[in-house]
Amino acid sequence: MSESNTKREIVVIKVKSDTSLAINIGSEHGIKEGDKFLVYHVDSEEMKDPITGESLGFLETVRGTGVAVHVQSKMTTIESNRREKRRKVVSRPGSGGFALLMGETVEYTEPEVVPFDEPQVGDKVKKI
Repeated sequence: MSESNTKREIVVIKVKSDTSLAINIGSEHGIKEGDKFLVYHVDSEEMKDPITGESLGFLETVRGTGVAVHVQSKMTTIESNRREKRRKVVSRPGSGGFALLMGETVEYTEPEVVPFDEPQVGDKVKKI
């Protein structure tokens, strides 16, 4: 990204689905397919240390991470790149003598995409 674009605030401009978001930067800002992003919400309430009264800033809540899948000149579509872990599924045969000879079948599920956590237009985005 050029020097002038590194300070640009990146935000969600459209929630396409719970796993797909559009953001306000694109190829003109140096974004390429495969680039990774962190999506987060900044709370509007300033946090203060209850003992000293010192400002601690504003709480950030992570909505998820994503990868650029479609890059236009001024905007990009990102999709969640978080996946559930593969799960082991064991099937045992029914009852009877023949079933004992069959043994058990072990399969692994394909990891499913984990959606963004309640994304909103205006949520902040950082390239990671």
